[in-house]
Amino acid sequence: MADSSHLGALELLSRCLWAKQDFAALERVIRRLITLNPYEPGYFGLLGMALRALGRYSEAAEALRRDPASSTHLADLEAFQASLVKDLVEHDATFAAMYAKSPEQATKMKGLDCGAQRTLLIPTSQSKPKAPTIRQYN
Repeated sequence: MADSSHLGALELLSRCLWAKQDFAALERVIRRLITLNPYEPGYFGLLGMALRALGRYSEAAEALRRDPASSTHLADLEAFQASLVKDLVEHDATFAAMYAKSPEQATKMKGLDCGAQRTLLIPTSQSKPKAPTIRQYN
C-alpha cells in the first residue's frame, strides 16, 4: 500500500483502484484522503461515485452533495433513485403502502436517499388509469 499519509501517492492509488474498478478498496483510500485533507471537495465527489458503484446510494448522495463539481452526478443519481422508487411502488405492495405513509422513511429503509428531493413523490394508485372494463370495449 502507498504511504498512508502522502496525498500524492494516495491520489495515484485511487486512480489505479478506479481503473481496476476495485470500489471497496477505493472507498478506504478516499476516506483516508478525506481524513488528511477534508477541505478537498473532489475527494467527496470520487467517494460518492465509488459508493454508488457499491450500491450504497444514500451515502453516495451525501458525499456528492459535498462536491459542487459533482452536481451532474448527483442529479443522475437522484433520477436513478427516483426510477427505483417508482418501480418499487408499482411492483412491491408492502413498499407502496409504506411509501404512502412516509416516503422518506420507506426510501431510507431501502438504502435510498430521496428525502432531499421533494419532487420524487410517486403517484398513488388512485391516479393510475383504470383498466378498461368489458363495457368500454363495446
